[in-house]
Amino acid sequence: MVRSRSMTFLKKILTIDKRLSVDLLFLWSSQFLCAIIAFVTQLILVRLISVSDYGVLSFSLTAISVISTIAGFGIGAFLLRVFGMEGWDAFRWIKPLNRIWMISVLVSIGIVFFFIYIEQNRKIDNLLLLFLSIIILQGISNISFAVNQLEERFITFSIYKLLNQGYKFIIVLILYFIGADLYKVG
Repeated sequence: MVRSRSMTFLKKILTIDKRLSVDLLFLWSSQFLCAIIAFVTQLILVRLISVSDYGVLSFSLTAISVISTIAGFGIGAFLLRVFGMEGWDAFRWIKPLNRIWMISVLVSIGIVFFFIYIEQNRKIDNLLLLFLSIIILQGISNISFAVNQLEERFITFSIYKLLNQGYKFIIVLILYFIGADLYKVG
């Protein structure tokens, strides 16, 4: 009995339609490429800047990452949940969620400026200003990820995830090849 259930389950997995298998392949490969790009980015950064500067950079990126969660405000997950429960009736949430998103992005940016105001480290201040775009992009990407999942556009979802990580990688590559100091650019 158990063997027949497991065989039936295995047959179902093996007979996945072509579209679903292509979507799964794109999702897996984009996640794998994101991990590789993140690793290579860290290797380049370690060779590009000093240990103390790397610490400042890591602190700045961590601070921006924590603050950018406020910008997303869980809107993407909420959209997935509400559209899953209500279907097309959930469009009534779009306008209020846009207002909430704008307010949360402005609050996040305000937190960064407050931190810059109380912080006395010029390098951290410059990097936080440089990374302000990450806050906005993080808020937009969370909503974009949810919309692409709802519309079952998993290939587009995969490409956006890859571009999100590729954005940081390209900046680091440009800095590496022109030999610029990270803080002069900031």
